[in-house]
Amino acid sequence: FAAVMEISIRRFKQNVRKENLNHDLGMLRLFEAFSENAPQLVLMTSLIMETQKMEPFRGWTRGKIAE
Repeated sequence: FAAVMEISIRRFKQNVRKENLNHDLGMLRLFEAFSENAPQLVLMTSLIMETQKMEPFRGWTRGKIAE
């Protein structure tokens, strides 16, 4: 993440084309999305491995519990 930021700042200072900056921004968004979802996936995987069973997802839908 820090290396991508450093390259982005360096390119911005060098007045590199807009397309290159958009590419860097896209990469940052990709890293951000992965870093937000990875901890949840690790937790879910570890719970499945520990309990040795998969339970259906339960969520709230219009005030009722949905299965």
